[in-house]
Amino acid sequence: MKGVSPIISYVLVITIVLLTTMAAYTWALPLSRELGEPGKVSNYRNQMIGLDYVIRSTAHGDYNFTTEYEMRVPEATLRIDPDKDSVYLSFVQKTGVIGRPNTTGTTTCNETTWFFYDNLTKVPMYRLNNYSRVFEGAAGYSQAVAEFALCYADIDLVWGGECIKGKPASEVVVRVKKIGFTDKPVVSIDLC
Repeated sequence: MKGVSPIISYVLVITIVLLTTMAAYTWALPLSRELGEPGKVSNYRNQMIGLDYVIRSTAHGDYNFTTEYEMRVPEATLRIDPDKDSVYLSFVQKTGVIGRPNTTGTTTCNETTWFFYDNLTKVPMYRLNNYSRVFEGAAGYSQAVAEFALCYADIDLVWGGECIKGKPASEVVVRVKKIGFTDKPVVSIDLC
């Protein structure tokens, strides 16, 4: 009889530890997918701000001024819309890092546009600040398609034709080249 009590106590302690571990794992598993999202979204935002700088500096440079900008965008798609003079970075956010604006916005932009809308992905976006050409937004308030966009009213973006207009890849080389000037600078852009 003396040996029964320590064995029962040991089994009860192990059972309690296993049950609490399983409960914690079950509770935390859905939340663990959200851990890297703020960092990933911030990384995408910073790369789009850098691409905006490259495009604008190329537009104000000399003719045939060419530069390349490397982007690391895992789990995202980068595409060009030369008809709207826009560049889009689309991805699925796993938690609500980027918010959804209350207004849909316009599909074309100018210097005073604060709300922008992508017809392809149905994502409404808002401008980051007065000095930026970067728009961001999401299709929903939590896990949903999210997007960053660069939109230019004073630069004519054209597809260069050497590479492609859209690329779902982890690494993208963006080739930017000033090819002329009409009523505004004409900049050729390729995603390689």
